[in-house]
Amino acid sequence: MKFPFAALSCLWIAASACGGSGEPKGNPEGTPPRRAVVNPDDPDACSECHAQIVGEWKESMHARAHHDNDPIFAAVRQIATGALGDEVAGDCANCHTPRDAANPDSPAGKLGVSCASCHMLDAVHPGKSGAEALGFADVVRMRAGHDMAEGSSPAHQTGLAPEFIKDRKTVCLACHAAAANPSGVNTCATGAEFEVRKGEEKGCMDCHMPRIPGPGGIVGSRSEHARHVFLGPHRAWYHDDGEFLSTAVSLEGTLGETGLKVTLNNKTGHGFPTGFPGRVAMLSAVGKDAAGAEVWRNEDSPESVFNKVYVDEAGKPTLPVLSKSMSRDNRLEPSESRTLEFEVPQTVATVELKLELRLVSTKAVAKLGLEGKLEAQPRTVASATIAR
Repeated sequence: MKFPFAALSCLWIAASACGGSGEPKGNPEGTPPRRAVVNPDDPDACSECHAQIVGEWKESMHARAHHDNDPIFAAVRQIATGALGDEVAGDCANCHTPRDAANPDSPAGKLGVSCASCHMLDAVHPGKSGAEALGFADVVRMRAGHDMAEGSSPAHQTGLAPEFIKDRKTVCLACHAAAANPSGVNTCATGAEFEVRKGEEKGCMDCHMPRIPGPGGIVGSRSEHARHVFLGPHRAWYHDDGEFLSTAVSLEGTLGETGLKVTLNNKTGHGFPTGFPGRVAMLSAVGKDAAGAEVWRNEDSPESVFNKVYVDEAGKPTLPVLSKSMSRDNRLEPSESRTLEFEVPQTVATVELKLELRLVSTKAVAKLGLEGKLEAQPRTVASATIAR
């Protein structure tokens, strides 16, 4: 019988803990064998037994959370630090590098939000955020959303599933609930937007970590596992995968004798767009005549722009982290259905509709040094073509 290399590695770890003979090495009689302990901040060590899950994590924004790997975060962090001081960078590190917020450029910090960030928790403290909310175990005990019998792993301690993971939202909202800038202006607010729909007990993980067929690695005994790519809009940019983004908002329209009606349905459980407050969604409507020539479009239509606008003391638009107030919030609310109406010329025979998302506004691209970068490009959320 042949064993895969990773399986042999796990067996070697177990044998090493027992001196290679199956007997406890240096342990008093009657005590459990001493285990070799992996580095909890090394996902590659985890992959020996959990390769599928670690491979998925490497595709996620959690793996790109450090400022070296996210040009938008890096640019905002640099600007904020220059304007407001190093303390702001420390606040950012609480969520972006929670395993070593005090030293974000350490090996553990550079991993961003790694396996240990969620699985080595003993507690999540309410009323706090990021690293301040996360109570890490003093020993290498890794726990998940299902119970694991103590002693079931040769590489680390295990235990019962904690409620803050089982409820599928508490550990997520430790970082994704809400944030305010140094002036006290609310910026990120996904947790406050989160809607518990009537008759449903869904958490963040139900949409962003759906269960998929197959075990998470060679030690898995289950027929499925929670997908650890942490689905979000960035997959449309970094993996050319717009499937998840396309589930956010539906788009439909009717074209009457003189008017166009466009209805957008927010199918998420939070605002759209949510998360980083610089995101903006824009609806374009292009009217064409019977010959296919463009004769109208919804230019200069503020209601077609779905975003937050932050301003400085003089009322001029600025980056959220530097703002003194928010002057506009035209985003779609959770589960909202919104209809926009436009007057169009009689010559319009068809209208092409497209809802696009940008990770930052076009005005912020140059300020953040994103010209020519992938992150400056829009991605399509939904589109439709309608006729009279």
